[in-house]
Amino acid sequence: MICFAALLVYRIPESKLNGEYTFEQIDDTLRKMNITEFEGCGYTPSYMRTDLTDNLHSFFGYRTNTEIVKKSKTRSIIHQFKEPDILLQSAT
Repeated sequence: MICFAALLVYRIPESKLNGEYTFEQIDDTLRKMNITEFEGCGYTPSYMRTDLTDNLHSFFGYRTNTEIVKKSKTRSIIHQFKEPDILLQSAT
């Protein structure tokens, strides 16, 4: 079961991005997608925008690179992705 779950973690993003990127490229980009907190305002991106980051935003259904994201919105996004079946829902 663990091996199957690990395979899903690799394959779902690759397939959702139409096989244009390898998992290694996706993983590397996600690790570099840092955000900076502006005290009292929210968060803003501190990474280079690329075609892959744009595609990841489309895949996950929200953008972090075009505006300051309020703390409440960030908490809502985090809560949404704590759901155990979020990747399975994205796969369909």
